[in-house]
This record gives sequence, C-alpha cells and structure tokens, in this order.
Amino acid sequence: MKTETMEIIYVDAQGMKKRLRSLSVPEGMEVQLHPISAGEKELAAAFQAAMEQSEAKYKIYISSDIEILQKEILAELITAFRAHPEVGVLGLSGTKRILTSGITYNSPQRRGVVLDVKRKALTGAAAAEPCETVQALDSYFLATQYDVPWRKDILQGVLFLGASACCEQRRAGHEAAVLAQKQPACRMISSQFAVNDEMRAAFLDEYSKDLYPLVSVVIPTYQRPEYFRQALESAQKQTYRNLDIFVTDNSHNDETEEVYKKYFADDPRIHYEHHSEFNAKGNWYCAMAYDNPEAEYVNWLMDDDIFAPKKIATMMDFYFVYPDVTFVTSYRSLIDENGNVLPDKSWSKPICDHTGIVNSFV
Repeated sequence: MKTETMEIIYVDAQGMKKRLRSLSVPEGMEVQLHPISAGEKELAAAFQAAMEQSEAKYKIYISSDIEILQKEILAELITAFRAHPEVGVLGLSGTKRILTSGITYNSPQRRGVVLDVKRKALTGAAAAEPCETVQALDSYFLATQYDVPWRKDILQGVLFLGASACCEQRRAGHEAAVLAQKQPACRMISSQFAVNDEMRAAFLDEYSKDLYPLVSVVIPTYQRPEYFRQALESAQKQTYRNLDIFVTDNSHNDETEEVYKKYFADDPRIHYEHHSEFNAKGNWYCAMAYDNPEAEYVNWLMDDDIFAPKKIATMMDFYFVYPDVTFVTSYRSLIDENGNVLPDKSWSKPICDHTGIVNSFV
C-alpha cells in the first residue's frame, strides 16, 4: 500500500511543535511538520511559499492561536476528505452565512464547537458527520486536499484568511466544510482579532460577488439633476458592494443625463435610461417593470432621497440572521435641500421604538 503524505504548516510558537507531535498519525500516512516564522501580515505569503515547496496531497495550515485537543483529528480529516472529494478545504468552525462585515467569528448559523481561552464552549451548532458544507471557515485551522493559491496579493492579516481560502476553493470548483467533532477539537489560546478597515475593504472588493446576493437599486428621476446626483452617489457609495443600480429618467432636457455621464458613467453597476417621451406614469411603470433575474433583492430610492452609507448592508444582515424575514424597512429622517434633518411628520414617525421583528403592519 502506497504511503500518503500530510504536511502540517504551522506558525512556530512556543510549545506548538511538541503539541503537534503528540497527535496520532493515521495508518498508511506519513506526517511532516513544516514550521514557519511569519507575522500576521505575512501569513498568506508564508502559507503560499510552504504550499509551493510541499508535494504532500493533504496540508494543514495552523496559526499560533490554538491548541488541538483531539489526538485522532488527523485520521478524522482524512476520513472526511476521502468520503467527500468535492470538499477542498476543511476547518473546525465556520458559518453557513457570513455577515456583510466579512468576519466569520460573529456571523450567524455557526457550525463547529471550539473552546475559548477559559475552556468555555463558544457558540456553534455541531456539524453534521463527517463534515458539513459552510460558506466560510475561521482562519486558525484550515486543512486542504487540493492546492489553491493563497491570495497574498490582498491578504495582509489573519482575520479574512479562512473566508478567502473558501472563496478561492469554490472558484476552483471545490467546497468548504466544517469537520464533525464528538468533542471540541481545539481551544483558543488567544482571542484577540484586530479588524483592519483597509484589509476588510480589499477582502470585500474581491469577494462580495462570491458571498452576497445581488441587490437591485431602482431610481426613477425627473428634472432635478442636483438631487439626483446626491441620491445616486449615496447608492454608489454603499458599503454593500454587490449592487445593480437602475435609473429611469423622463426629464425633458439633458441635464440629468449630463450628470450621469460626468460622475457615474464609468461604474458598470449603473444602468441608465433616458426616456424623454415618458410622462410621470410611464416613467414609474418603467421603474416598476425593471427586473434583473440575477438580483434576489430590490431597494427603491427616490431621486430626492439619500441612503446612509451602511443602509443596504445593515438590512441584508437582518435577512442573513433571520432567514424567515421577507421584508425589511427602517426609520427615515426627513431632510431639507442641504441635507439638514427636519422634524418628523405624522407619516414619517417610526412604526416601533426598537429594532426587531413584527408580524404585521398597522
């Protein structure tokens, strides 16, 4: 019987080598240890270099933040990989749906139970045996059976490493999954995760289309080009990237079209139509008829309104956390032509005094 090889690529921290050597080696398997010396910002590049140097079919990438508790974990990984050749990367915890922050640790529908620094179980449902498909894995422990490049060009930290690996594996035609564990397989030695906004932006720019549903923003407009500019700009600058923006303009002059051409024509997400022959009803019907078959959600924006920067992201997170919810709305502030907040009118007051779920509107 031919011996298979597994390489454990790990950040060389105090006691890590000894702990890894205590793991049981599966029968017919040769396990090699590959320590790396890399700071958090160089981790993706170090993993890439180690992957290129190794001929092992199976590779495990481990940060310095964990202690593995289950001695038989290597055999369990091999069993899961052999049973599921479609799975390219396995982890010990992850999420079925990642929030718009891009961070797996605070996302809903967690799978896999790990212990924190005080050996208390962190929230997460047990994964189905031998493994359960997820959208994103936590970064501290990642096992692969297919070599897919690490995105050292965009990853300068550990926080988004696991989610990026899952996206890249799916782009290569493989799945990501959490390994089933009868008992927690590891505990966190450190739980300090710094969020770098520049790194988050790079991650979301690259993977938003992979991770999040397309949202259509529909904007009907008529002969108020400056208001229109502010409205469209507020949609364009949403923190939620995966947008399809449709504008139907029935202005009887070219001023609004000139604003579009000057400020927005280079954005491929925006589709602008000028129908000077339409009256108000015709323009409204055109907006109502717009239906991008690839968009799962729709958000209307009037040409004298503006979105808060995180408006769509915040609403989409509610859909992710509460999958049974079918409609999300919010309180709206009235503003004047300069964007100054005005007092509420009777029709603009909030329908409730807190964020939550309601069964019907009165």
